[in-house]
Amino acid sequence: MPETAYVVFGLGNGDEGKGTNVEFLARKYGAATVVRYLGGSQPAHNVISPEGVHHCSAQFSSGVLVNGVRTFLSRFVLVDPIDLLVERNILRVKLGIDPFYNLTIDERCPVITPYHKYLNQIKEIDRGESRHGSCGKGVGEAAGDLVQMGQQMLFIRDLRDEKICRQKVNFIRQMKLDLAEQLCQGKKKNLLYRKYLGRMRSDSYLSAVVGNYIHFAKYFCQECGLKITDDPEILKGFFKNGPVIFEGAQGVLLDQKFGFAPYITRANTTTANADQLLEEINFPKDQIQKIGVLRPYATRHGAGPLVTEDPDLTKKIPDLHNGVGEWQGAFRIGWFDMVMARYALEVSGPIDYLSITNFDRIREWPTVKVADSYSVDGQTLRRLDPAIKNKAELLSRCQPNYSIVDPRYILNLIAAKLKTPIGICSLGPTATDKIMMR
Repeated sequence: MPETAYVVFGLGNGDEGKGTNVEFLARKYGAATVVRYLGGSQPAHNVISPEGVHHCSAQFSSGVLVNGVRTFLSRFVLVDPIDLLVERNILRVKLGIDPFYNLTIDERCPVITPYHKYLNQIKEIDRGESRHGSCGKGVGEAAGDLVQMGQQMLFIRDLRDEKICRQKVNFIRQMKLDLAEQLCQGKKKNLLYRKYLGRMRSDSYLSAVVGNYIHFAKYFCQECGLKITDDPEILKGFFKNGPVIFEGAQGVLLDQKFGFAPYITRANTTTANADQLLEEINFPKDQIQKIGVLRPYATRHGAGPLVTEDPDLTKKIPDLHNGVGEWQGAFRIGWFDMVMARYALEVSGPIDYLSITNFDRIREWPTVKVADSYSVDGQTLRRLDPAIKNKAELLSRCQPNYSIVDPRYILNLIAAKLKTPIGICSLGPTATDKIMMR
């Protein structure tokens, strides 16, 4: 297998610009396949083709606008078939073809049901001002079930058998309904709770969900080219057609092990899953390139630590694709944080180079700020120890120590401080706006 595997992942709290890098690499190197190696239906990877077509990829890969590029949803991806159909219909209009012809799904992918979504949203409402910043898509609920239920969990392969599918969906419904009724007890006047509980209790709604799943697995495979596979050699076969890009989701600072609980996801957001997939096919390690993505400023969508947050900066450069989300809350912006970037690189392991996105948004400014350390409890903190417990609480007490920097030199400063070369710089949203720097 002489081709290269490009592994793209975020070194922040998500929203770093992974999607635009995947699309750029797919075009530049003629990749035939993009592999999603974690996450569920919650990613919002915005890509804009050189022709100006915009798509926000959730379950299809960010290479979907590139002619002929196949999306492979590996077994580490949690799939929401109903949301996938919605995205498919959007893409049919934009592409003029059915994107299912270029979609392959590992049959071992766990399924996110509407019952996972409803309980997820009920929990977030119940937390009040202590929300975790969930996307409200049920991904964490489904991931938790996968750990607890094992093979009793609903998988893509189960959608082929109506009896098994109904049994598993009903079992999930009962589990989630029991928990939802406990949380909603005494709150029956809340119209949203009543709506959720009504659907969760409804047998006709259950039948509709199961019917949609059976239709998905049978009709779309037969009529629309969708491929559901159990072939253990499928990944190896993709490399016969060219380079393969592995597309991450969210960011290292949200990792279930290394993130800052409770503001984390139930997934490995480092490259661990991609590493495992490549090891399973004995892919040569010297043919793997790992690319960590960052903006030249810090961002966070929703609750959680953001030490360098600056409300004025949030107003000055409002995000082009993120605003106040119904479940996540506000999109927050801060100055570039070397402490967090060092931490992300330390827990991720060695990478080949960085990609800096959104540089065009600050490069004309007279100066920017960069935090190289924090002040906390009378001490200076330059490195955050991954072994420290209650890291979120510690970060809530930290104050950033800033240097004033000319934007023309911030890329050199980032590379030097992080001891990692910058390989890609983005000066705009399309592939034609990217500069290779190595």
